[in-house]
Amino acid sequence: MLPTLRDQDLLLMTRRYPEPVRGDIISTTVQYQGAPDDIIKRVIALPGDTVEVRGDVAYVNGVAEPDRGQVVIPEAAVDVAPLVVPPGSLWVMGDNRAVSADSRDLGPVAESHVAGRAVAIFSPVTRIRRLDQTP
Repeated sequence: MLPTLRDQDLLLMTRRYPEPVRGDIISTTVQYQGAPDDIIKRVIALPGDTVEVRGDVAYVNGVAEPDRGQVVIPEAAVDVAPLVVPPGSLWVMGDNRAVSADSRDLGPVAESHVAGRAVAIFSPVTRIRRLDQTP
């Protein structure tokens, strides 16, 4: 999730995630290489949204996602044909697109597997800050 999050950041998380919002950073459990894996990703699209990825930039309902400082390397970019996010699912992507295992590989993730939303970084001291919701 670089540049938003760093490897040693400790996060304050909500216990539930009842109302998904595009731009939220969430913790979810997915099946990755045959085993459950907990991942931290950004919510890009909600159930019923049409999402397409071109050059590692997501287009939701035809509109490019906001620039949040995502790391995109054109030579490593992955494209995904337009698809509608199914009910009860979310489309998630990491901010460091070249090295992120996310919905481009895993498909939509089940809302029921989301453990919570990241609210703030509380450690290390030099990184303390809120993680505001962004559109």
